[in-house]
Amino acid sequence: MSIEADLAYLLSRVELPSASRGVLPERFDDSVDLVRHGEACIGLENLCDNLYEFAVPLTSEARDRLAGWCRANGVGRDRIELLDALVAVPPAAG
Repeated sequence: MSIEADLAYLLSRVELPSASRGVLPERFDDSVDLVRHGEACIGLENLCDNLYEFAVPLTSEARDRLAGWCRANGVGRDRIELLDALVAVPPAAG
């Protein structure tokens, strides 16, 4: 799967916080557009920043796939670590 197709798939599956629904889809489109036009590192950095800024919850699978694309395209570790903070931790069994 191409990076553009994978990002589109992953972003179609995230649950947007209500406060960000008017802003984030356009920012996601901008990030994918940068990737499509040869600016994958910048597009992915922007995507990580936006996901973190708006506290968009990610599954561990989505985080792993995004992190893989980030590493493959030269995104810095600091941006990849932002994704870790977005993964929902299941409640401890009690």
